[in-house]
Amino acid sequence: MISVIFDIGRVLVPEGQRVPMLLAVLADAGFQISEQDFNEAYWGLRDEYDLGLADEKYWGSVLSQLGLTKEQQSQVSYHELASVDGSRNAVLGAESAELVQWLASLDVPLALLSNAPVSMVKAVRASQWNHYFKAAVFSSEVGVAKPDPEIYRIAHAKVTERIGEIPAEDIIFFDDREKNIRAAVDAGWDAYLWEGADRARAVINNRLNEL
Repeated sequence: MISVIFDIGRVLVPEGQRVPMLLAVLADAGFQISEQDFNEAYWGLRDEYDLGLADEKYWGSVLSQLGLTKEQQSQVSYHELASVDGSRNAVLGAESAELVQWLASLDVPLALLSNAPVSMVKAVRASQWNHYFKAAVFSSEVGVAKPDPEIYRIAHAKVTERIGEIPAEDIIFFDDREKNIRAAVDAGWDAYLWEGADRARAVINNRLNEL
C-alpha cells in the first residue's frame, strides 16, 4: 500500500488572489501598499508565524516593516488580516480537487504536511475537503517546520498512527519547494516537486501499476 502526502499552499491550493485581498483590507483602512513591499514583509517574517507566532505579533511586525506606526496599526484589524490570509486555504484548486477525489475513489490513504500558521490550520480543518485526509501535520502545531528532518519523522509517525504501518519508500510526497523535497528524499520518501495535478496523477499511477 502507498500513502500520498501533500503540501497545501501552491500545491493543493493555488496562491490565487491572496495578496490582492490582503492589500484590499489595508486599502479599506486607508493604507495604500505596493504588492512588492507587501510581499517582502509578508514572506520575510513568515517562518515564525508558521511556527505558531500569534496573529497580532506577526501582523504587527509586517505592518511595522511596511512603515505603519502603532497608531496607524490600530486602524487595521489583525483578526481580519489573519482570517483573509487563512481562508484562502479553505478552497482547493479545481484540478487538485479532482486529483484528491480520484485518489479517494481508489482508497489511497491521504495526508497533509504543511508549514502553516494557526489561522490557516483553522481554515483547513473547517474546509469541505479536509475529510479526505486521514492524517495532518502542521508546523504551528508541532513547533517544527519543513525542511527540518524532525517534521518528516513526525509526519511518518502520524501516518502510522492514523493509517497503518507504511514504509518510508511507499510515501509519495508533493511540495512546491525544492529544499522540502530534498529533505523528504533524505527521509526515504518518494518525493516530487509539484508540477501540477496531471503530473502528480501520472506519478501516482506509475506507482499503483507497480503494486
